[in-house]
Amino acid sequence: MMRDFRDAKAMAQTLREAIKPKAELTRSESLELIAKVLGCQNWNVLSAAVQSAGEPTRSSGREEVRLDAAILDR
Repeated sequence: MMRDFRDAKAMAQTLREAIKPKAELTRSESLELIAKVLGCQNWNVLSAAVQSAGEPTRSSGREEVRLDAAILDR
């Protein structure tokens, strides 16, 4: 099952875990990054959209996310 915007918190956690060997992100920073990736102005806007959309879809397992260092440098 593919994740969508309603899984933003899980996506932010996966992002933090994926980059931990190379960099540290706070929970807030990871939520803001996921909001930007999903095209929202900030986490507050995305959070409101998530709340109004209802329950998120849950994937059956964790998905590996690979990020290019250039993306993180931005």
